[in-house]
Amino acid sequence: MSIAGGCICGKCRYEIDEEITGGFLCQCTDCQKISGTGHSAFVVIKRNNIAVKGSVKTDDRKHENGNILSHIFCGECGNPLINQTSGYEEICFVHVGSLDDPSIFKPGRVVHRQSGLSWDLNDPES
Repeated sequence: MSIAGGCICGKCRYEIDEEITGGFLCQCTDCQKISGTGHSAFVVIKRNNIAVKGSVKTDDRKHENGNILSHIFCGECGNPLINQTSGYEEICFVHVGSLDDPSIFKPGRVVHRQSGLSWDLNDPES
């Protein structure tokens, strides 16, 4: 099964050679800033199962949990695509909004709720 996605300007594309089995919403302050709202949505995949084409850039920073978080985004339009963290070396987190078909996303949980904003109400059970 191949799943595709990319940025809004179309200069960066990716293909995932894996069935999507898990996903989550993240309310950390980094995700709030990147998404421009209260959270980001991610699908979880193995790092070696994604092929990215195009000119991407990476921003590495220390996350609030102490891990190094790498934000991978289109070098042209800035659209966020993928996150990687030193805490989980074999997996990565693909931004659901960058999928060609984001309807495949089913959140299993919400992480970093302690950073969540009172108006950003998320319940993966609903």
